[in-house]
Order: sequence, then structure tokens, then C-alpha cells
Amino acid sequence: MEVVERLGELLREAGFTGERHSALAGLPGGVPPPEVLQTANRPEDARLAILLKLFHNDETVAREAAEQALRPLTIEDLEEAGLMETDAAGVHARMKVSVIDDLMVAGDAGENRPADFVVDLSAAAVSVAGLTVRREIESALDLGTGSGVHALLAAQHADRVVGVDINRHALSVARVGQRLNRIDNVSWLEGDWFEPVRGQRFDLVVAAPPVVISPDNALLWRDSPIGGEALSRQIVRESADHLAEGGFATLFCHWTHGAEGWEDPPREWVAGLGCDALILNFRSRQPLSQALEGVTLAPGTEREAFADGVKRWMEHYGRAGIEQIAGGVVVLRRSSGPNWTRAFYLDHGTRRAGGDQLERIFAGTDFLTSHSGAEQLRELMSSAWQLVEGHRLDQALTYENGAYEPGDAVMSQTPGIGLFARVDPRVVPVVIACDGQRPLAEALTATPIPEGLDRSGFHSLCLATIKDLIARGYLHRDATPRGAPEAAVTAGAVGR
Repeated sequence: MEVVERLGELLREAGFTGERHSALAGLPGGVPPPEVLQTANRPEDARLAILLKLFHNDETVAREAAEQALRPLTIEDLEEAGLMETDAAGVHARMKVSVIDDLMVAGDAGENRPADFVVDLSAAAVSVAGLTVRREIESALDLGTGSGVHALLAAQHADRVVGVDINRHALSVARVGQRLNRIDNVSWLEGDWFEPVRGQRFDLVVAAPPVVISPDNALLWRDSPIGGEALSRQIVRESADHLAEGGFATLFCHWTHGAEGWEDPPREWVAGLGCDALILNFRSRQPLSQALEGVTLAPGTEREAFADGVKRWMEHYGRAGIEQIAGGVVVLRRSSGPNWTRAFYLDHGTRRAGGDQLERIFAGTDFLTSHSGAEQLRELMSSAWQLVEGHRLDQALTYENGAYEPGDAVMSQTPGIGLFARVDPRVVPVVIACDGQRPLAEALTATPIPEGLDRSGFHSLCLATIKDLIARGYLHRDATPRGAPEAAVTAGAVGR
């Protein structure tokens, strides 16, 4: 067995990917120093802490401590494999390893970032991983693979995975991650975006390029010759050509917009692609925020140089007339039927394991767009709708004039995509009654009409809320429609 595979087994056996790592990181102040864990009579945790210092925290470790933690591997083994180096200060790993969903992902270590630097696990990569539909498929494509994180994740549910990157060094780093996890169904191709897979179609396409909207074209891991927004548009449109029927694509994008209409640019990108599209905006922010994040202050760089860099970025944004810069994800699904596009501004920054909610959003929007008018109303009322397991419903009470008045309820889901749903307090009883056991019409007729509303107005309010919850993936339909009492089907409650 080769050194990299043996290191992967050693790290996993030591708890690098498991609950022991999480438990240590959850202690006050994070992972304690190894010597503290030794004095607490926790030698195995002390060993894990040393491995984390070496391979995750990018720290130098005393040679004797490293030797003990790495047994039965030797430092010489790791040096020969190009994974470690030593100097007078001690032992230092030449790669960084992070963990996502029990997988180890390798990246470059060190503070300096050359043009071909490989980030192990970026915030964008974590978000995209959580916004990817996970189902058993034949083939998947990780575009601009970098560390290979999305290829390695897809390998768990795809028969065949291809990772593509123009950065040859990135492919070598991705192969290290592959060997750390002993994954054998991923192949790596060098080339510019889709060029190595022209004419091929996949059941899943994932792209999380870290390319931002900047004035530069110097760093492979941050810049593009055509610019970040143009690259995002290109990836979205070309991904559609490489999707098999029913296949999904999750694509991280940046785009610019004015004070209003944040969804307009990506709506133009997805038009006419033969795909249903879901546009998810993580954030829209002012150019200064993007400039401050994009200009990296390297160790030893004078403050004036940093200020000059920010000024240059701001001048670029000013010449381009950029008011707001958005970052988010476009999710495509290849579909031969009439296509739809829907856009949401996400409410929460943490997005993990949201594939199930995404599939419910696509199924719910299929329902809402394939039926209209009286037909949609009949289907809504005759179906038994079921609230998704594990969601939260939080409602605030506001004290006014000597009494508490209920405010809007907020529905959220963890794990999920970070998309909340707001529910009028008068509709909460109807929502709670959606237990999958009775048609919506029955739940409506059993709910008293609140003061200040007539039957038609209350039912219209309820139906608007139910449709919104379906569209956001909080309600799914019982497969067997049931008869709806006609008395519950009220005029004025029809609409999409």
C-alpha cells in the first residue's frame, strides 16, 4: 500500500474525520494543545491534536511528537512522498487536509498563494456541496475541480466521475485527496472548462469556480481572462449542453446588478436552455466589500500597497458602473417539457445537505406550473399535503397595549438550503393540519375563520401560503389524491 493511502487510513483511524475531531473542536477554545490532553490522561486525543496541527492547522510540530503521532508511518516515508518537510524548527506538512461529510480533502499549505495555489475547502465549495442533489446516478462532472472536493463527494453516489481543471497542479492535489479516501471511480482530465468532455452528457454537473469579478487575470484560483461574470454565464449555458435528460447541475456564480432586479442577469442566462432553473442568491453587496475581500494582504506587504489595491478594484467597478455584486448558485435540471425559472434570496448562510429540499422545490414547482386556474385549485384541495420532517416553526409574540399579539411565524429547516418561509399567524392552524392524512379541503373547512376575514378571503390567504410552502420545499404531496368537498372550493381562491 502506498504512503498516501496509509496516511489516509492512519488519519481516519485516529479520528481525523469522525466524532472525536468534532468533540475536540467543540471544547472551549477549540482543540486543546496536545500537552493539555496528555495531562488530562487522554493520549489518543493528544495524538489526534498533533495530527490536526500538522495536517489541518498548517503548524510546525516538534519532530519527536510528530514521530509518535505518525507511527507506524515514518517522517522519512512522508518526506519521500512529498507530503512533509523538516527543518531546525521541526516537522511541517506540505499539504492541508480538511473534512467534509467524512471525506478528506487535500489542498496546498502555506500563507503564500502562487498562481496555481489550490484551496482545500472554500466557503463556496461547502455551500455548493450542500446545494447539490444527491441521488444514485451513472455519471458526474466536476468542472474546475481544484482540490477535487465535488468529484470525491459525487463518487459516493455516481458510478463514474470526471474532474476537469486547467491547473495541472490542482489535478495532482486532487489525486492525493482521492488516494487519502481510497476512491477508485474518479478520473482527472486537464483542460479548459468543458473542452476535455465535449460531446459528453452527465447526470450531474457541479462547478464551484472561485473566480470573482475583479480587474485582474493573474491567479488561476481567483481570476478569469473573460471576467468572473462572463465566466459564470458561460458555465451556466454550456452546462445545459452537457446534462442528460433529468440531470441536475449546481453552479456557483457571480453577477452584477442595480439596486433592483438582482435576479435579472441569471434569468437571462438560463433562457432557452431546455432546463428548469432555480436561482439562489447568497448575498448582494456593495463593491467595496468585494474589493476588500478580493485584495489579499500578503505577509510583509505594506498597508499602502493594500490601499492601492483596493483603490484599483474600486476604480474598475466605477468604470463598469457596478452597483451591486451578487454571489449565489444556479441549479439546472434538463427537462424536455415547458421550462420554468424561479429565484429565491436565501435567508441563512449555512447550507448543508440541502439536496432533499432542492428535489422537493423542483417537484413542487413542477406541480404549480403544470396546473393553473380551476384545475390547480382542484388538485390543491384534493391532495393530502405533508409537512417535511425536522422543520422548525418559530413564532414571535409582540407586547402591545397590555397584551401579546402574534407575529408572523418563520419556518426553517436544518439540514436544508437556508431558505425560510414566513407564515401569517392566522394560517398557522391550517399549516399544522397538513399531516398527509387528509385533503387540504378538509383541513380548511375544519379551521375556524379568524376575526376580520370572510371565508373567501381566509381561503385565499391560506392557499397563497400553501403554494408558497410547496414552492419552498416545506410541503410535499401525498401520491394519492382524494375527493375534496366542493363547498371548500371558494371563488377568489384561484391563482398560481
